[in-house]
Amino acid sequence: MKYVTFTMLLLATSCTPMEVSDDVFEFFWSEMDRKYVYFDEKGVDWNAIYSAYHHRAKAADEATLLQVFREVIDTLKDGHVTLLTPDTALYYNYNYNVETYEVTMISISNYYDVPVREELEVDSCYHVFQLRDSITYIVLYDFYPMFHSQKFRSVMAGYAYSKGIIVNVMSNRGGYEHNVAEWSSCFFTGRRTISYEKHKIGSGHSDFTGYIPIAATGRGVIDEKIPVVLLTGAYTYSGANLFAAVMKYLPNVTLMGRATGGGGSVRPMAVLPNGWKYTYSQAPKYDIHYNSLEQGVTPHCNVLITREDMEEMQQTGTNKLMEAVYQYLSK
Repeated sequence: MKYVTFTMLLLATSCTPMEVSDDVFEFFWSEMDRKYVYFDEKGVDWNAIYSAYHHRAKAADEATLLQVFREVIDTLKDGHVTLLTPDTALYYNYNYNVETYEVTMISISNYYDVPVREELEVDSCYHVFQLRDSITYIVLYDFYPMFHSQKFRSVMAGYAYSKGIIVNVMSNRGGYEHNVAEWSSCFFTGRRTISYEKHKIGSGHSDFTGYIPIAATGRGVIDEKIPVVLLTGAYTYSGANLFAAVMKYLPNVTLMGRATGGGGSVRPMAVLPNGWKYTYSQAPKYDIHYNSLEQGVTPHCNVLITREDMEEMQQTGTNKLMEAVYQYLSK
């Protein structure tokens, strides 16, 4: 997702630790009160948060103040709300289980074509493999480096994918929004609305614009007749979550795996009076059917991997998710 940095004037250095500590929490609470966008959607009583924490924050030392911020951030359950100090990064802990994490590392060795052909685009953070049965597999690691669709077109010219393309974003944690639009544009032609967003227009928690359409022009790198399977999981977050939402409604695309982890907003950065930095969700995103993206995107076909499935994969190389994909593409 795109990032914007704001700078604020720091308080005078003559402030006592007590004043700074108090001002830091008050400043954060009031700024979030005016700018954060998911209070209503998440059912968060922000006034109750103030009542519960402002006494602890008042005159707190640094360690206590950090603990206050840690607890407040956890109440929002939003991975885009973070606090950054010179020594610490606080963010919401999703507590993903080990099975969810391990399945992002799925093995595809049993599915390689022979001889093995693969290409790692380091600058663009994607890895292409030729699989058997004229299927091509793409791992899209993130959306940060500048993406060039023409280069991607040249890469794909060396691969056979008449039976389908598999795109894996299971461990993709996001990136820049314009790269998400460019990547998705490779799979359609013409001009189309790919998502909506809202902007704050007042300090109230519900003060938003109407739905603002976000459009992209298709590059048509992949023929729209080619079936595409997008693999998603709980670690699919932020820009990758948006990518899943866009791809879900293309007629030749099927999402398989787990529901994505969510993250439906851009996140600007701002500065607290003591110099600590924080980020927050600023502009909520929606799919083309006006569904909020904050809580994630549901795949067309749920394929849940158990611990037993993981153990079998490690022993035999058999991959439950890939088997499901191959079965789907062979129809």
